[in-house]
Amino acid sequence: MSKAAANDICRILNTFNVPNMPKDFRGVMSHVKKSNPTLLHGNQSFICPSCFGKNANASKCNTNGCQSASSYVRSPTSVFTFPILPQIISILERENLAPLTYESDQCQDVINSQRHHEIVMKEKQIHSGSNIVTLTLNSDGVLIKRLSRSLWITCACINELPRCKRFEINNMLICSISTGDGKPKKQEYSTILIDIVNELKILENIGFDIVLLSDKKDNARKYTHFHAFTICAACDKPAQSLLMNIKDPTGYFSCGWCCIKG
Repeated sequence: MSKAAANDICRILNTFNVPNMPKDFRGVMSHVKKSNPTLLHGNQSFICPSCFGKNANASKCNTNGCQSASSYVRSPTSVFTFPILPQIISILERENLAPLTYESDQCQDVINSQRHHEIVMKEKQIHSGSNIVTLTLNSDGVLIKRLSRSLWITCACINELPRCKRFEINNMLICSISTGDGKPKKQEYSTILIDIVNELKILENIGFDIVLLSDKKDNARKYTHFHAFTICAACDKPAQSLLMNIKDPTGYFSCGWCCIKG
């Protein structure tokens, strides 16, 4: 993440009077280095406002023939995409998972819902010894008019964690953070989602290995294979229209479930 982007995020959060929030990039780095020996590095890119392609250049588009090939026609949306797999591994290696229960006439949580049960049973038929975790996505943002900056975050949580641990800040998966002059356009957000969706497909179809402590008294460590399935998302209507690429909530046929004109 660039220093300018970190400074923008700090300014936005300080506007909301977030307690113990550093004032700038230097303060963030000082705090992070004290509490985290290992840093999570994201990949920075810029979304062209003309062709909506992803670029590494902050001043112009790299696509030949694009209207913004010499200079962006307006300030591009800056995006930081974070690898999901290292975050999942870090969480699963230090947190215990909640036991799975399912009753057809009750649903108290995502992990005892019918959809969760269907996914687990289907996967068990294909790979009898596989371990499964599921994810809930969330995407939301805020526009600070006084600063003329928008902050949009896409994150996820692991449903199999106990509720008391699931939404702790250290157990949240940060997928992407974008900043810009305004809310991302649908074409821009679709570009942002490409890397996230591709990694989620790998986590679902191929899976990953993590090192867990053995149940035996020797405390030996063993590799355990997991698959991660994204089964739901929690969004308000504007975020849903971006995530699903459907009409804005004020437009006709804007419902994500039905085809009623509205």
